[in-house]
Amino acid sequence: MLYVSHGHPEVMAGGAEVFALELFEGIREDRRYEPVLVARVASSSHDGTPLAALDGRSDQFLFHGPSESFDYFLQSQRNKIVLSVYLRDLLTSLAPDLVHFQHTLHLGMEMIQLVRTTLPRAPIVYTLHEFSPICFADGQMLRPTDSSLCDHASPRRCHECFPRHSPAEFKMRELFIKSQLSHVDQFLAPSECLRGRFVDWGLADEKIGLLDYGRQLQAAVPPRVLAPNETRSTFGYFGQINPYKGVFVLLEAMRILKLQEANHIHLYIHGDNLKFQTEGFRQEFESRLAECQNNVTFVGRYSSSELPSLMEMLDWVVVPSVWWENSPLVIQEAKMHRRPIICSNIGGMSEKVKDDVNGLHFRVNDPQDLARTMLAAANEQGTWSRLRAGIEPVGSITECVDAHVSLYDSLLAQSRAEKTYQMYG
Repeated sequence: MLYVSHGHPEVMAGGAEVFALELFEGIREDRRYEPVLVARVASSSHDGTPLAALDGRSDQFLFHGPSESFDYFLQSQRNKIVLSVYLRDLLTSLAPDLVHFQHTLHLGMEMIQLVRTTLPRAPIVYTLHEFSPICFADGQMLRPTDSSLCDHASPRRCHECFPRHSPAEFKMRELFIKSQLSHVDQFLAPSECLRGRFVDWGLADEKIGLLDYGRQLQAAVPPRVLAPNETRSTFGYFGQINPYKGVFVLLEAMRILKLQEANHIHLYIHGDNLKFQTEGFRQEFESRLAECQNNVTFVGRYSSSELPSLMEMLDWVVVPSVWWENSPLVIQEAKMHRRPIICSNIGGMSEKVKDDVNGLHFRVNDPQDLARTMLAAANEQGTWSRLRAGIEPVGSITECVDAHVSLYDSLLAQSRAEKTYQMYG
């Protein structure tokens, strides 16, 4: 079987990329299927063919492609040679029994149709990680006009967000993307929030299964040892540093707490990919960080192996995203180490974190409410222990592999039955 992803964690460690690799490795170790992974990486100076084995491995390939060859509006690959030659040759040489797309970003929606025409008997699975097929605004469903949340797309509403594209162009975009997705046999969504949005958009309800991410489980680290009279006042952020993850909301909340002289509250920011952001974003991040230098520590990039030691220093994990999110891996990581979560009260976050049960909600994009919530969490006796007791177990990658294998078996059995029927009538 073939896994297709839009990135590799060794190059850019986003949540979807991390899960795609963990699932691939889990399937490989399970041995019921023999997986091969193809992941796209940005490259404008790569010599030779776009496809190259990763560190000489026979089961992992990197597709080197410049960003300018991808049409972000149509989610389409401009360089048709990539599809008609390189990716077709890959499909022909590997001849997988099944293809599972973790993403088509930077590769092109047409790759789905390419699989269907090249491997007509191979079932196609597609995991929906965010809203990029629906939303041109980086798949976040945030309106660029005022950064407000968008709850549905239409040609008219999308034109309001991007006036340079007419409503007719947005309708064409929708029809093109849906035509490519029509070749998918089974979609998977890690949250009901995401699943419902795609059903409302027009994908068939019965074709979208609900299956959350599984993780490589780690033994929970013990609670942080408190000094005499100390409270549970140490907070952590884990994730990408970008405009959608709400890091500015969090830093503003810390500035407010500093003005309130809540000096016992400290935040550790663990994150990466700042180098991929605009110069303006990087400058604002540095400026806000400097304002909070006494109560915020920017740690930077971390690996999964470092997670236990980092969690051991913390009492709470904050997930302040300003977009809907799907199923943030950091929520599972916090639950794995039994750290209560403070998160925005929308989308996949509020679905995975139950307010006042295993965590706390605050009003999305509201630093004042976040500051109030953090202060109450740090000061109220018994809250941390009560919420920690409400944290449920996290699904393992082994359970996730079993669910995927069951799906693959079912799709392949159906494909074989259809082939037999066509042969013998």
